[in-house]
Amino acid sequence: MRFVLFSTSSCAFDADSLDIRTFPLRKDVWAQLAAQYPDHEFIVATMPPGMFLVDSGAADVPEDAAVSFVILQQGTVDFVASQIVRLNPDIALAVSFWVAPYDWLAVRDAEIARILRAAGIRTVCQDEETALCCFDKFRTHQKLSSLGFPVPRAVFVHHALFWAERGHEGMQVNVYKEYVLQEIRRLRPPLVIKDTVGLSSYGMEVVTSHNEARAFLCSKKNNSDRLVEEYIPGLQ
Repeated sequence: MRFVLFSTSSCAFDADSLDIRTFPLRKDVWAQLAAQYPDHEFIVATMPPGMFLVDSGAADVPEDAAVSFVILQQGTVDFVASQIVRLNPDIALAVSFWVAPYDWLAVRDAEIARILRAAGIRTVCQDEETALCCFDKFRTHQKLSSLGFPVPRAVFVHHALFWAERGHEGMQVNVYKEYVLQEIRRLRPPLVIKDTVGLSSYGMEVVTSHNEARAFLCSKKNNSDRLVEEYIPGLQ
């Protein structure tokens, strides 16, 4: 069988100014895979930097590689999917990697997977709904809670509503802001204030009191939707 492992990117990669190396060497990992399954063919189809798939961010392909490499050209999801279809895989597997500032490549790979399935290719990949849920920290929080996982108590802060008084001179009280700040007072400090989207802990603030939380949310630093959660001590 022919297996195609694919991943995409949404960013330009300058190999002259940035060098990414992977250890242990992917070359050795792919050699082990090929040796373990000699009756199957493996193709790695990716875009630079090809994280977790190639040894160099420039996607330099070793001449003696045990698997085949295809460097995908950037374009629309339909164009990228067409490049994978031309490889004629029996099974396509998404190997989505993270990217800054928005960790959204799982969404793009899911879109491509839908096109591949429509073309009759068996594809292993998350669907768009799951990828979008994981992309949004508030949606992830809600989903985990609905499935019975323990999650910290939290308050969602809708940015536009929190600043709804802007441009409305006749608005004496922002009821939404008043409600949100009251809800936050019911949380136990310290508190974590995070962007609802974005890679990992990018844009995260840790405050030790309700007053600090209020000061941050009412400052110019608060420029997007936020999720305010009770802090959980331990290793990240």
